[in-house]
Amino acid sequence: MGLKHVVFHKPVGVSLTAMGVKSKTFNALRHFRAGIEGNISELKRAFGATKAKWKGHDGFKAFVWASALSYNLVRLARLGPD
Repeated sequence: MGLKHVVFHKPVGVSLTAMGVKSKTFNALRHFRAGIEGNISELKRAFGATKAKWKGHDGFKAFVWASALSYNLVRLARLGPD
């Protein structure tokens, strides 16, 4: 699939060169991961996605869909018409 590097964290005492990764790549992956975790945190905190309160499998699917749709609409509104 063309995957070259996977970096989740840097262990203490191991240099980036020993890991076989450039600092620019490491920082880009670290910032990407922080962004993903921030989005998940906001979805859980602001839209109550920690526990689906609607009953049954169909209710669960509807709750997740509504939470994700609401989150995306709020994100689009924050971007504005720029």
